[in-house]
Amino acid sequence: MKEIVDAYSPVSEVAPQMMADRDLAAESSAAARELTRLLIDKGLPRLGPLEDDAAPVALVAIVRVWARRGIDLRTLIRGYRRAQAAFWGWWMADVAARIEDPALRMAVLEHSWERVSAWYEIQLDRIEEIYSEERDRWLSGAQARRAELIREILAGEPIEQEPASTALGYDLRRAHVGVVLWTDGEPADALATLEEAVRELAATQGATATLTVPAGSSALWAWIACDAAPARAPALPAGVWAALGGPARGLAGFRGSHEAAQLVRRLMPFAGRPERLVGFDDVSLACLMAREPAAMRRVVEHELGGLARRDPNTARLRETVRVYLESGANAREAAERLNMHKNTVHYRLARVEELRGRPLGERRLEFEVALTLAHLLGDRALPRDPA
Repeated sequence: MKEIVDAYSPVSEVAPQMMADRDLAAESSAAARELTRLLIDKGLPRLGPLEDDAAPVALVAIVRVWARRGIDLRTLIRGYRRAQAAFWGWWMADVAARIEDPALRMAVLEHSWERVSAWYEIQLDRIEEIYSEERDRWLSGAQARRAELIREILAGEPIEQEPASTALGYDLRRAHVGVVLWTDGEPADALATLEEAVRELAATQGATATLTVPAGSSALWAWIACDAAPARAPALPAGVWAALGGPARGLAGFRGSHEAAQLVRRLMPFAGRPERLVGFDDVSLACLMAREPAAMRRVVEHELGGLARRDPNTARLRETVRVYLESGANAREAAERLNMHKNTVHYRLARVEELRGRPLGERRLEFEVALTLAHLLGDRALPRDPA
């Protein structure tokens, strides 16, 4: 199955805007896998007319998102045809490799071509029907203009703040916290669950003004009108994840906080941390550095030296010196925060200097940056073969 889906990669060249967004790309890949599985399991092996089964849930969900995003139907059809050609090329190569008898091989390919062609035509008709219905519904409502206006703001297009606030029902003059939410739940329930999570986030700040727009069938962009990020994290529903930008004011802040939330969104799978709600202020340095993993690991290895090892004992030493430096190089305060004796802190600091091979105060800024990256990203920031 993986080989078949990998063969679909040329489709992204037809519609690169479908692949530029992480959530949209993931849903597109899921739909491709599900269609391929159904074709192989139900379409190819049978004889006689193909059964007119209900459209796969993954296909319905992603085509509706494409329609709401305004991706041209002709572009989708071209991408679909490329997918059909990619599958057929893979199938012919597989049949040729498995069947030596020329007559049998030709018979199998003729049968397969009839089935594959009929299967794809059925799915293409479904795509057109689902797309048209959803696009008509979307364009007929006020949501279309609302979503388009939000995208114009995010794109930096010239917007008059007062009329835009009226159209959105949301005061763009306020300070905003941008939020990107997503879930691994069922598409049918996902957006309602994410909307509820936004309301819970707003409630932690006593904020009532929020603005949301779907970013996929299981992803949501949101803005909360408040002057600070949530002081306490609410209990997010199971399977829901949220990335927060920092508070910023006006149209520029509306864009900037959303962009910061997107940076956190991209970092969270890489970081592999258990938290399901992460704010930009907590990981801003990692957002900057993690975009170049190889360079980040070189910096960490150079600054930490022997402290870059991945074992638990070395991790405890890194945490001790990180808290010590964060406490203004105050051993007593660090000991209180770490719940240990001050002499233990001093002992560990001596061991840190020994492993690092230089005093704590030498290249202190770079040293603290490396410690912070190791703290936030764990083994992903550490070299694979530390010194």
